[in-house]
Amino acid sequence: MYTISSDPSNMAEITGDAETYLEHIWVDVKKREVKIMDNEGYDEIVTWEFSEDGVDGFTETLQHFKRLVPEEMITYL
Repeated sequence: MYTISSDPSNMAEITGDAETYLEHIWVDVKKREVKIMDNEGYDEIVTWEFSEDGVDGFTETLQHFKRLVPEEMITYL
């Protein structure tokens, strides 16, 4: 689980893990794909289907990022 925060101390409050926190997010709108990287260099890629449900999920995720993640931590491709 990733905590969306550049402050590692917030991670411990949510997951009990003060060692791992969100480092950066890359968003590829054309592919409906998000790559999330943590401070240890591990990454996870999430892709949404090209369907109505996929649009809803992808849009909801981007709105969530926009509310909670500092702009400088997100790169739109």
